[in-house]
Amino acid sequence: MRRALTPQFDIVMAAGASPTRYGFGLMSGSARGVEYIEHSGSRAGYGSVTRLIPAQRVAAVVLGTQSGIALTRTLTTALESVATMAPATALGAPTLEPVAAADVALLTGRYRNSAMAGTVELYVDGSTLKARLHKTNTSVQALGEVQATGARSYRAGAMAFVATNGQRGAS
Repeated sequence: MRRALTPQFDIVMAAGASPTRYGFGLMSGSARGVEYIEHSGSRAGYGSVTRLIPAQRVAAVVLGTQSGIALTRTLTTALESVATMAPATALGAPTLEPVAAADVALLTGRYRNSAMAGTVELYVDGSTLKARLHKTNTSVQALGEVQATGARSYRAGAMAFVATNGQRGAS
């Protein structure tokens, strides 16, 4: 159980922000002076996000009736009403860098989080790694160029993701 709750990777979401740690479905980090643990998810027709602040013994859960919706501003507002947090500050955009040439071949392929969410395809266009989302209703949404935001963390459009080793050790 301890291993399952131990974060494995850093995800840099914004310049000047503390990195968010990710491991086995849970994200943990620090924001506005508090340490938190978070989990979000979605299926066809809904989205949800849960954030806990263990030191203050408070939590908020937000459910939305739209595929993939997270409602993080609603979550933050709910937590502000029950937790002690430092004032919000504006953060810059994360530093984005091209994906290293050696990583392009490792990352190219199709990835599926769940059968209902569709698949994300990472593909090479010229010398650029790009992403597109194949939704379950057969529509395809271009996400744009994939850029590195940190060690093994990437962003394409509004989508952020982390590359992890699979069962056989491959990325």
